[in-house]
Amino acid sequence: MTIQLTEKFPLTDTTLSHKEDEFLFTFEEMKWAAEASAECYKRIEQNEVKPLAFRK
Repeated sequence: MTIQLTEKFPLTDTTLSHKEDEFLFTFEEMKWAAEASAECYKRIEQNEVKPLAFRK
């Protein structure tokens, strides 16, 4: 059975998951997210980020 989150990103048998009812991500998507997170933490540690401007 194929589950679809959107038409653009259909989920297939190659998608990784622990259970069928969990949100599923491909290995490439998980790798991209891990690399993006690592880059964010690196920038934070090196003080290369601006503070967030909170709405009033």
